[in-house]
Amino acid sequence: QSFFNFLFSYYLLYHLREKGSVSIHNIYFDTCKADIKAESEEALTKIADFLKQNIDLELYVVGHTDSRGGLEYNLDLSTNRAEAVKNH
Repeated sequence: QSFFNFLFSYYLLYHLREKGSVSIHNIYFDTCKADIKAESEEALTKIADFLKQNIDLELYVVGHTDSRGGLEYNLDLSTNRAEAVKNH
């Protein structure tokens, strides 16, 4: 495990234990879509490695959208994006 991966794991654990949540960046989607873009692979791999080392954690994944579209549309898109990350 590289030092960078160690720091990433520490960052995740600190925020989860101290704040109850953590924001993960560098997960990208095309506008109005829930398909994960290829440039998200590094972040998703690090998260997967972290979860393999911390199998006792249960996480709640949420997705975000921009302000385009109505409330119902963006709620659906947010849910679909979160599901795409969980199923990756």
